[in-house]
Amino acid sequence: MGPNKAPLSALVDSGNLCGPGMVLSPAAVKAAGLKMERVRPLAIGTAAKGGSLTLVGQVRNVRLELKERVLEHPVAWVLQELTTGVNLGYHFLRLHKLSLQFGSPAPLVKFSDGHSQTMVNQLHPETAKAEVPHDDATSSTNT
Repeated sequence: MGPNKAPLSALVDSGNLCGPGMVLSPAAVKAAGLKMERVRPLAIGTAAKGGSLTLVGQVRNVRLELKERVLEHPVAWVLQELTTGVNLGYHFLRLHKLSLQFGSPAPLVKFSDGHSQTMVNQLHPETAKAEVPHDDATSSTNT
């Protein structure tokens, strides 16, 4: 991605419904040496109730290399508060005719020609520990 060909991790997020289907953090834009066009800041809603991220720019004609595949995406939004460098959403998957297959041994990104690629970075169950409040802790905050 970009003239620096910086290796960046991407989150494949089928719940991302942003118009262009690809969003980048300012840090990813800088790391990849991409040219960002600034736009008037605009709040973009998120799935979190009342949540939003700030659209601060866009990058045109983004080349994304997935091992031996090169995908060219017409435009990516740059969101100020984005916590992952690259987020590939529903419209990205649809435009490039990609699908996700979950199964053993690992999740796959499938291309329209039948080839597939393992999603390299995945969250393993042993690292996905969440703190769940006890009933008494939640009831005390609701009083």
